Amino acid sequence: MAESLISKPIPDSKYFFDRYISPNKRYAAEAMRPRIVDFELTSKCGGACTYCYASSPYFKGADMPTEQALALVDDLAETGVSQVQWCGGDPILHPDWQQIIGYAGEKGLSNSVFVAGIVAKRVAQALAETPNIHLVGINFDTVDADDFMQTHTLERVQGMKLKAFENLREAGFHPSRIMPCLTLTKPAARSIERTLDFLVDEMGAGYVPMFVYHPIGEGGATELTPSLDDIRRAYAYRAEKLGQHWLRVGPTECGRFYCRSKFHVTWDGRVLPCAVLYDFEVGNVNQTPLKEILASRSKQLCYDFEVTGECATCDDADVCWGCRANAYFYKGDVSASDPMCWRNAEDLDLHAMHDSPICQSPQARAAAAEEAALLVEQQAE
Repeated sequence: MAESLISKPIPDSKYFFDRYISPNKRYAAEAMRPRIVDFELTSKCGGACTYCYASSPYFKGADMPTEQALALVDDLAETGVSQVQWCGGDPILHPDWQQIIGYAGEKGLSNSVFVAGIVAKRVAQALAETPNIHLVGINFDTVDADDFMQTHTLERVQGMKLKAFENLREAGFHPSRIMPCLTLTKPAARSIERTLDFLVDEMGAGYVPMFVYHPIGEGGATELTPSLDDIRRAYAYRAEKLGQHWLRVGPTECGRFYCRSKFHVTWDGRVLPCAVLYDFEVGNVNQTPLKEILASRSKQLCYDFEVTGECATCDDADVCWGCRANAYFYKGDVSASDPMCWRNAEDLDLHAMHDSPICQSPQARAAAAEEAALLVEQQAE
């Protein structure tokens, strides 16, 4: 089953857009019952990215114990979660990744595996043989070697990422099921047109998710933040390549319903509404069973509040509500309008915001974290 699935082409990028705003996602978001999880198996990674939000050590770090991961898979299946996005770190650096992800597939969960891009032939074959894997995502920011080295520490990693595409195709993955995932930094924006041409036209990507850089974790260099013109140009060019419908969700990337029906579990057990919103932790599976956390804190995980400002009145508010992480990191308010969206007409001075994003000032970061904790508790009442 896995082999026939991974070899089957995905029709076009509209397939992903439609899934983001599907009736099932709408229902889960409105009912505040998360159905998708980002699951970290390890903190280890070989991507050598200087902007890593997870601060993953280069091929070092710690793993979630295998028995705990298997037990969490049982909890996910029992609570109605249907889709797992394995991330990290790099999930394939966990010594028992195939056993864990394979077990999730056997339990009926749909699996997507997001890797740093170092995929040897034997690993590609193992991915192809693992039950119920729908696609493999590869972190890939730019084709330009100079721009690549502005955000990475090892030049050879870029070539290894290119080799990963080849190895996955040889293992049986259709090109449309190999998903390049791009972090949009200022260096990546410089070559974005060439990068998208390469990924779509030469590598056959059916969809290229783009995530605006967040200054968190290893990513403390605010000079990496793209300008609004960079962001506008990048998303407009992708729309030319993959369809104008993508402009409807702006830099949120996944839309409001997908965003509000997903949660994140870190390798050390923290449960968050989003991979980068560490200040909004609602529990830890090392202290509280996941089933209990989902039963008592699902509203916090699904953002039990409404956005304000331009995002609330935007013509596309029926499918988008701006990126909550962008609002939090660049404005200090998780419910504010997305300051990284080109459709936001609130006269924002992005360069002024760069002077003191909350993650750069210890005082501002502490104050924002305190406000986030208060919001979490208010939503629990």
